[in-house]
Amino acid sequence: MSAAGGGHQSQTKGNDLRVKTAGSLLLLGGLVFFLLNTVAEGIYPNYNVGSNVLSDLGALGTNTFLLWDGMLFLSGVLLLLASYLLFYTENSFRSTAVGKRANLVGVLYLLPGIGAMIVALFQENSALGAAGVHGLGAMVTFLFGGISAVYAFRLTKAPFRYFSLVLGLLTLVFILVFVTSGATLEGLTERLIVYPFVLWAIGFGGYLTALPSNDGIAR
Repeated sequence: MSAAGGGHQSQTKGNDLRVKTAGSLLLLGGLVFFLLNTVAEGIYPNYNVGSNVLSDLGALGTNTFLLWDGMLFLSGVLLLLASYLLFYTENSFRSTAVGKRANLVGVLYLLPGIGAMIVALFQENSALGAAGVHGLGAMVTFLFGGISAVYAFRLTKAPFRYFSLVLGLLTLVFILVFVTSGATLEGLTERLIVYPFVLWAIGFGGYLTALPSNDGIAR
C-alpha cells in the first residue's frame, strides 16, 4: 500500500469514527433522558403524567430537581456535541448527506440541545425562569427538535427517513395543540411533543452508528 493510500484510508476511518461517535452520543442522550426521567416521575410525590408537566420534576425545592435538571443538562450537552461532530467537523456524513449547507443546517440541530440546557439551568420557579427564560428554552427545544427531525428526511435513507418525518410532524402538531389547549392535560400533551423527538434522536443515533463507510446520503 502506498503512503498516499494509507493516509487516505486513515482519514476515512477518522471521518467515519466521528459519525459513529455522534450517533453514540445521540443514543446515550436519549437513553439518559428516558431512564432518569422515569426515575424522577417515580419518586416525585403524587406525580401525574396527565396533568404535571415535565419541568415540575426540575422545579427548585422538589426532591427530584437535582436529578432531573442534571439529567436534562447532560442530555442537552450530548445532543450539542453530537450535532457539532456531525455538522462542523470533517466526516463522511457531512460530505455525502449534507454538503455545502452543513454550517447552516447544523444550527437546526444545535438549538434543541441549547434549549434543553437553558431549561435545566433556569427552572420554572426560579426568578429568571418564571420571567420567561425557562419557557423560551423549552420552546426552542420543542420547535427546533421537531424541525430537525423533519429535515432529517432529506439526510437519511428509507425506511428511517419516513419514521423521522412522522416523529418530527408529531412533535410539531402537538406543539400547536399544547399552545391552543390551555391547561387541559398539559402534562400528557407535552409528552407527545417531547417523546417523539427523543425517540427520533435515539433512532437517528442508531442510524448513524450503523452507517457503512462514506455513506449516509438519502437515495
